[in-house]
Amino acid sequence: MKTAEAFHDMSDGHLERRPEQCPKTGAVYSGEMICDALRLDAFILVPSRKHKDTSPDFAVLAKGRSGQFSPFGVAWKNEDVTGAVYISIRFQHAKALPQGMLFNAWPDEAQPKDAKPGDEPAFYSVKWSRPPRAARVATNDNDFAGMVGGIA
Repeated sequence: MKTAEAFHDMSDGHLERRPEQCPKTGAVYSGEMICDALRLDAFILVPSRKHKDTSPDFAVLAKGRSGQFSPFGVAWKNEDVTGAVYISIRFQHAKALPQGMLFNAWPDEAQPKDAKPGDEPAFYSVKWSRPPRAARVATNDNDFAGMVGGIA
């Protein structure tokens, strides 16, 4: 299991928990990200129906040139060895990214002043990592749960 220190030092973007689910898109998180191979001016996480425990917690939708959101990947809510909650993101439809590149949203140190201990973080920094080679092999585009489960 990894901790925030095991990931790339530089923040590649941010993710913010919405106070309420967006009635129009269903989004519970929204963010943006820029790294060498990918620029997402806007992406959102929408809760997905879990068919089994390893199914993704969220669908990732990216805003296209038309202004419409379309499927772009999946995400899971996880805990590191210290119990800190983070979100693993796998962009399935990003042809520009090398296979196996994972993005994780780790809680920022700065949180809202009215946050209480135990509250879910509101602000996250998105960082990337390349998992061990054995974890990079997925049997098909829909089988990312086993891959993330092996490295989280």
